[in-house]
Amino acid sequence: MSVLTNVFGLLLAVSLGAGQHGIEAIVVAFTYYANATRIMFEFNQIYRQMESSLTEAAQFTELLLKRPTVVDPIAPEPLRAQASDVRFERVTFAHAGGLALFTGLDLAVPAGTKLGLVGRSGGGKSTLTRLRCG
Repeated sequence: MSVLTNVFGLLLAVSLGAGQHGIEAIVVAFTYYANATRIMFEFNQIYRQMESSLTEAAQFTELLLKRPTVVDPIAPEPLRAQASDVRFERVTFAHAGGLALFTGLDLAVPAGTKLGLVGRSGGGKSTLTRLRCG
């Protein structure tokens, strides 16, 4: 709520009650005015948020109603299994300006094997995985 709104409300309460009513009436009038403006402000915020949500919902609904441009083929080709062994031979790796994480690393993981990487933080577990993916 704006300070200007509060000042306007106080001036209005004082001018309407000047000379006719006591300070209590002015305080009550100002309190009612302040509460009314706060409620109107909150209502405006709720209305704006609701309007924004409805706009986003309409855009999402429009997107859902469009036919997809990428569709599954009617007769897809079967997946052909390929060799998926993982093999590192004499791998040496160091981050820029750092000590070598791996020096002459040899690692062979046959297809279908599950492997867990365990070690301290900064020991190279994620780096090893990224080397495989990169």
